[in-house]
Parts: sequence; structure tokens; C-alpha cells
Amino acid sequence: ELDDNEILAIYVYASHMEFADLMQKHLKIGCKWKQTFYYFVRAILKIYDVKVYRKNVAVLPQHLYHPVFLSFGGDELGAAGRALQLSTTINCTSSKEAAQDFAPPDGSMFVLKECGAALSSGTLVAAPIHWISPHPNENEWVILPCIFERCEAPSAFVHNSALIDVVRYKTVHPRFFGVDIFNKLSNLRFVRRLKKTEYESSSRSIEQFHNNGDSGGDEDSAFSSAAASNIDYKQQCMELKQELRALRTQLGMDVDAKRKDEDEKEKEKAALQNSNKKKALSIPFEKITDEAFLIGDGDASSSSMCVTICNGELNPPFISAKGIEYLRGNFEPNALDIFVDTYAKCGTTVGIKMVYKILAANGRTPAGANADKLNDPWNAVPWIEVDVSQQLLRSPAPNDFLSFIEHSNASQTSRIWKTHAPFVNFPAAKIGAATKILHIIRNPKDVVCSYFDFFRQEPMVAYRGSFSTLFDWFCDGSVVHSSMFEFELAWFRAQQSGRLTPQQLLIISYEELVRAPHAVIERVAQWLGFTQMS
Repeated sequence: ELDDNEILAIYVYASHMEFADLMQKHLKIGCKWKQTFYYFVRAILKIYDVKVYRKNVAVLPQHLYHPVFLSFGGDELGAAGRALQLSTTINCTSSKEAAQDFAPPDGSMFVLKECGAALSSGTLVAAPIHWISPHPNENEWVILPCIFERCEAPSAFVHNSALIDVVRYKTVHPRFFGVDIFNKLSNLRFVRRLKKTEYESSSRSIEQFHNNGDSGGDEDSAFSSAAASNIDYKQQCMELKQELRALRTQLGMDVDAKRKDEDEKEKEKAALQNSNKKKALSIPFEKITDEAFLIGDGDASSSSMCVTICNGELNPPFISAKGIEYLRGNFEPNALDIFVDTYAKCGTTVGIKMVYKILAANGRTPAGANADKLNDPWNAVPWIEVDVSQQLLRSPAPNDFLSFIEHSNASQTSRIWKTHAPFVNFPAAKIGAATKILHIIRNPKDVVCSYFDFFRQEPMVAYRGSFSTLFDWFCDGSVVHSSMFEFELAWFRAQQSGRLTPQQLLIISYEELVRAPHAVIERVAQWLGFTQMS
């Protein structure tokens, strides 16, 4: 059975593209496209399993047609040509007549051949969506991201387009969707445009994107700010919920729905009461009120978490996009800078204490560190993106930060920085050749448990909800610091690709530090340039 999020994702992709665009731009729903895409993929997998995989090969479509607004030469996609990897879901039709109607002029029409056998074996994962779409088209199918491994040379088709037979293909393995597809999606120019372009100045609807392709078009020809001011978002959300309920009834998914809903509300209420029994932590920072927003289920009584967002990554509400972008544009760390970088709850404090003790044992007490508060996550060493974000609340430039850098540079004193920055938002314009980044990883099962315990007490993020809800959000990447899996994957890629050298980046695990502290301390000390440790 599909859950509400899965049905809504299909509904949005099938008929409400423009509405999804509005949600991204005006309702400040962090990472909405990542979430919607995740649920869409999950729904298609379920539909495939129930509606396709169990069918007889003979009743499955034998060909699926996919139009592309680009032309390809025979040398590009012939027998000796390169493979073509499609990183998002692909809309297709099983009707040759429909393919002829929709063939793009001077474009291409890919035809996946002999689909029945591929669909029944799982080589190709696709699903019909006419049974759930409010605008049914029995020939419409959606294929999950896949690779066209071998294509025949193009032949002539209608509207001066080229017909390209895809004779060998395979769907990207579903377990891959949880991490890498999101990275690829975020790198598409269209998605970057959604993040960077202000709606009031210029925008572009998804419908226009599909009509014009991703290579051009007038980005200023979309909606005006006057039109935006007339949009009743609350009413649109209410209408969408009503349509969602109607869809559930149509699908026969409303059996015991009321009882299940009441049970879930009771669980959420109990979790909220338990969380309120915990003593709240005291945080010495101000909330970035002009950037902070709640993510949740849209109901004030249900689960919620307060965040800010920068480049698609969620942060605690005391870190601003302005602060992160300032560091990424202006700060160039050097040989004095040592970063302890972690996904939250992965051993940040113990890592900071270890680095501090190694430096102190070798006569190099770091600047800005508080020896009496090494167990204090807020005050042990400067939390770089927080310090700059907070200073920019009060002045146009982070003067205290700049003064600190100037004085420690003059005295040649080492600096330890705390950061939870992902590689994409690392707080530096350029990482120095001698800059050190100690990155600590931890078992995600332990991280999510620690997350739940910590963020129920933390008064700014102020998570309200059950562990099961947080677990789902954590797996989706819809929590503070976004997806742990994407976070760690990006750091390992930076290491393996050579973007960061072994002298710049050292990755250790929290579990390794707990099990064999002496060996880890010695390895870190040598990496920091100290050949002997007592």
C-alpha cells in the first residue's frame, strides 16, 4: 500500500508540476525536490512490484518511447558509441501513435526494445501511472533512472526527428537511489536555477523548462511578483489534501484509515510529552529569524524541526546562508588551521579534545580554545560557521573573526575549528595545501539515536515528534545537516578523487577511537606533524 507521501509525489509529478515549483520557492520546504523524488521512486518501486512484476510477459508493453529535445549523431550512440546515463525518472509511452504525435522536431525518439522480458526480470524497473493519475493515460509509463548501454544508429522518424533503438539497457539499482541520485539531481542546471533564482525577480515554471529544454529559454518570462502575491497557498494545500483523500478512496486505501490516524496521533502525543520531560539545553546563540523555518507535516500539532538552508543543505537555525557564503567567498585557511569536521553526533567533542591535547603536549596551545571547557560543545573551540553567522547579525562584516585571524596569523598560533559542514559547503574559498581537516565518521544507527535524544532537548532546532518519524526523516535526509549518507559519501569522494590530499584530509571512525585510542591518537599526531608522542 502506498503512503500519503508516495501518492502525493506521484500526483505532483503527474499533474501538478507548477504547484511543486511554488512549494519550493515560497513555502520554504527544505530539500522538497529531494523528498518528492525519494517518495516518487519508492512509489514506483511498489507499483512495479504489484502491477508489473507479477504480470505475464505477454501483456507487458514490448516497446517504450521516450522523446528528447536533442539530436544525436550515429558516432555518438552507435554500436561503438558511449553509454547514456539518465539520472532522473523518465516518462515514456507504450503507444507508437502517441510517440509520433509527441516526437520533438529536430530531436530524438529513443525506443527501448523488447521491454516485456526486461520488465518481468527487473532489468528495467518501470510502472504505469494511469491508475493513480487524475488525468489518466493508459499508455504512460515512468522508468526509474537507467543506463542506455547500447543504441543502434539513428534512423528517420516523424517531424524530422531521429528514431534511436535502445537494444541494451538496465535500471540503476534501487539501493543506489538513496544517495547518489540526489547528488546528480542537485547538479542539474534546472535544479540549481530553482535554488539560486529569486521568484520576485525572475523565475521559470517547470512547464516552461520541459517546453524549452534545459539549454536555454527566457528565464524572465515566467510569473510576475504581482501574480505571486495573488496565490492562496493555504487554499491550494487544502484542495490538494482533498484530492489526496479522494485518491485514497478511489484506490481502496481508506480502510481503517481513521483508526490508524488516531493511533499515530496518540503515539506522537506520548512522544511529545516524554520529550518535554527532558531539561532543555542552553545555547549561547541567536536564532537567524529571517532565514529559519519549520519543516514538518504541515500540522502544528505534529512533528516539526526548525532549520535554515544553504545550497540545499539544512542547518541549525543559528547558522545563516549569509555566514556560510561569506566564508566560502572570503576565508582562505592556511597551515595554522585544523578543522574537526563531522556530521553531528559523530564524536565532534572527543575529536576536538584529542587535537587540543596533542597540540598542547607539543607546546602549541591553539588560539581561541578554552582549556577549561573542552567538554562544552559550544565553547571548547570556535564553531566557525556559527561564529561568522552570529557576527553578521550585528554588523556587515565579521570583525571579531577577522581580528582573530589577523592576530593568530601574526603570532603563528595554530587554530582549531569545529564544523559540521558538508564538503559542498565547506567554510573556505580555497583549502590551503597545508590545512588539516580531521573528519570523524560513526555508525548511522548510533547517530540517529543520539540525534533523537539531543535534538529533543536542543531549544532552537526543537524537534517535536516520535523516534519513528525522526528515523524516516533521517533516512530521507530531511533533518539538520541533511542526509548523513550524502554527507559522508562526498568526503570519501573528495579523498578518493584526489581533490584533497592525504596531508589535508584524514578520516577516522568514532568506534576506532573508542576501541583503540592510543593507536588513533598516535596516527593523528603523526598526521599533524609530530613524530613522537609520550
